[in-house]
Amino acid sequence: GAPLGRGLLAGALSRSDDLAPDDWRRTQPRFAPRAIRHNFALTQAVAQVAARHEATSAQVALAWLLRLGDHVVPLPGTSAPYHLAENIGGDRIRLTEQDLTDLEFLPYPAGAPEV
Repeated sequence: GAPLGRGLLAGALSRSDDLAPDDWRRTQPRFAPRAIRHNFALTQAVAQVAARHEATSAQVALAWLLRLGDHVVPLPGTSAPYHLAENIGGDRIRLTEQDLTDLEFLPYPAGAPEV
């Protein structure tokens, strides 16, 4: 899978129009116009947790995955040097019980495959 939801959990997108016309993600169900509206609510919740930690949404998403245990090893794509630094920063975040409650009760992303 993609630990940052193909960029969705990184907080960079809020609507399908944010994607370039030739972006391959336009063919993916979770980026369809109706699904992206639902999924934007999820990204806002992640952004709220990130703000409490003075972190990025991507860092919180990675911290959330890292907290699942040693058997979980997120491998985010890193297309630029600043993304590498950002991704590494996810390891410094210590999510609180309130953060986990806020994140765990989010609805499943629309258009994403069930696991």
